[in-house]
Amino acid sequence: MIRSYDQKCSGDLDIGIVCDHIMLCARELGIGSVMVGLFDPKIIRREFFIPNHIEPTALIMLGNPINGFLDAERHHTERKKLEETVVYEMYNE
Repeated sequence: MIRSYDQKCSGDLDIGIVCDHIMLCARELGIGSVMVGLFDPKIIRREFFIPNHIEPTALIMLGNPINGFLDAERHHTERKKLEETVVYEMYNE
């Protein structure tokens, strides 16, 4: 869908939301996943017999992690402090 106020397509945002939901559902089922956005659509179209009117935009790889999933509790000890990863900026006209 093209937004009327700036002519931007909201499709890419929608694709990201859908991929996120698919990945969350996969994780709930014990399936690992990763989204890939950097690929050559021509190759994907050719290898998966996708017609030309379909534009591959994102790939989701699904599978079982070889060593299982990492423990979610690791975030308490391995996560960087917020101050190390977030930058607060202000823009003045």
